[in-house]
Amino acid sequence: MRNLFIFLVIISFFGASCIKRKEFPNEPIIKYLDFIQTKDTAYLRFSFTDGDGDLGLDQADTLSPFEIKGSNYYNVYIKYFERVNGTFKEISLSAPYNYRFKRISSPGRSKALEGEMKIKIPAPYYSPLLEPGDTVKYEFYIKDRTLNSSNTESTGPVIIQY
Repeated sequence: MRNLFIFLVIISFFGASCIKRKEFPNEPIIKYLDFIQTKDTAYLRFSFTDGDGDLGLDQADTLSPFEIKGSNYYNVYIKYFERVNGTFKEISLSAPYNYRFKRISSPGRSKALEGEMKIKIPAPYYSPLLEPGDTVKYEFYIKDRTLNSSNTESTGPVIIQY
């Protein structure tokens, strides 16, 4: 019985040493997954990776460079576009669709992060002047705590349903 226990412990060590840890670049990388519409809300869903695990901000992160009125207060930046005469035109919003998400911790030893994020965009998530069937799109990127920006992703054309 004791030999079996020792054998299992040895096999466990070898098995654990064979597990490859995922490695990603220190800059976040995002990939658009989908855009879901309801009557009063929309959801932007994307996947992310980050090699050094420094995604998200704490509520107390309000000093430089994350001061409230600064350009780094948010960590998700979303641009809004409307199709006008067949071409997408960026529309500046008085209240931009920028968001701030909480710090994400990586369980275990590895700092690398991998996951999915779902951002809630409250109504109106498009111009109230648009009608069902009109087309918009969103471009977005994220920043980590060392201010590395991710790649920019796009929803592609989104047909307004409500």
